[in-house]
Amino acid sequence: MVLLLVSLCPLPAPAATLFVDDDACPSTGTGTQLDPYCSIQTAINAAVDTDEIQVAPGTYFEAIRFKGKAIALRSTDGPDVTTIDATGLAASVVKCTSGEGLDTLLEGFTITGGTGSNTFASGDPLGGGMLNRSSSPTVNNCVFINNAAADGGGMYNLISNVHVSNCTF
Repeated sequence: MVLLLVSLCPLPAPAATLFVDDDACPSTGTGTQLDPYCSIQTAINAAVDTDEIQVAPGTYFEAIRFKGKAIALRSTDGPDVTTIDATGLAASVVKCTSGEGLDTLLEGFTITGGTGSNTFASGDPLGGGMLNRSSSPTVNNCVFINNAAADGGGMYNLISNVHVSNCTF
């Protein structure tokens, strides 16, 4: 006798890959390889847990928030040619303040132009390049340069266990 088991539970959908390219600006794009988003934050907003965002070389003038999502944000060609620049925005360049865990990945970017965020009672700007509060993202192969804040010019961690490898501050 052969017993065949059939699961009635749906299989999880495979992770999506979203694409970002500053050459696509000013179009908003749809996030596909042929019609990429113009902004990294737009891709993060559209992503769901387990998605990957691939960012083409260029300079992205924005500050980004991961919004608690377990996603991989990767540059396609590394920090020498892919920059997130928050110059003039009076903000941390990258924020993980919504309980992000090790499955939240930032990889292959130059992070610059951050001045920190006034998100604490002191009112002092914290985390010029990256602010992590109650979050533990993974950060690989990034360069943090020309960021400033009262504390944590490159990165500020509060109640966080950030996994950092192959990064320059």
